[in-house]
Amino acid sequence: METDEIGLKAVSVTRGDLESLLREELKSTPLIELLCREPIHRVRGIDPAVLVALVGAGGTALGALIAGVLRIAEMKGRPNIVLVGGKGIRIEVPADTSSEALDEYIIKAKALDLMEIEI
Repeated sequence: METDEIGLKAVSVTRGDLESLLREELKSTPLIELLCREPIHRVRGIDPAVLVALVGAGGTALGALIAGVLRIAEMKGRPNIVLVGGKGIRIEVPADTSSEALDEYIIKAKALDLMEIEI
């Protein structure tokens, strides 16, 4: 099965907290695997590990990942998350996005070749 790698950048929570919260949110979604990777360049004072989600091809897994990150953003009091595409295009998604509106953001995420989600 084809998978996509999506980086998860935690601005408002630690990488460890994001990983444990996401594992809890996504425990019933078998098409997503979370990995911790060492970055190419190490920055002093910052956790060098990068959280990466391996997402199975198709909108269901991607939708579950985005929905899970949105729930975490809302729990942490963040107003939004940011979807970042391969060409640097950024789309802000409000943390309180409805299920109906989430479907539109999933379509946009696929179209922009989603590379990273910032929370």
